[in-house]
Amino acid sequence: MQAGKDVLIELPLATSLDDANRIVAAQEASGRRAFIDMFSRFSPANLQLRQAAALLWPGYELTLKTLALDMMHADFDLVTCLLGKPETLYATLPWLLSSRSGA
Repeated sequence: MQAGKDVLIELPLATSLDDANRIVAAQEASGRRAFIDMFSRFSPANLQLRQAAALLWPGYELTLKTLALDMMHADFDLVTCLLGKPETLYATLPWLLSSRSGA
């Protein structure tokens, strides 16, 4: 971007929040475009899956609140099968914390 060119960035965008913020700052300073490679979003198979889901579950909305329960269980299972169970696990659920505090 400093060379005046748009860039295509492969996932992951960055390995830390600081690195991601540097990418955003470079994009804003240069006025160039930074594209994140999200090729799977536009694959014909995923398009058909989204269309089928809309027909099977009308009105269902996938959100960050439902993502881990609805989509990531297979990913977590694969990682634990490959690497073993973690000794320690931490999770932050902001929507759960805010609902308990009455906010």
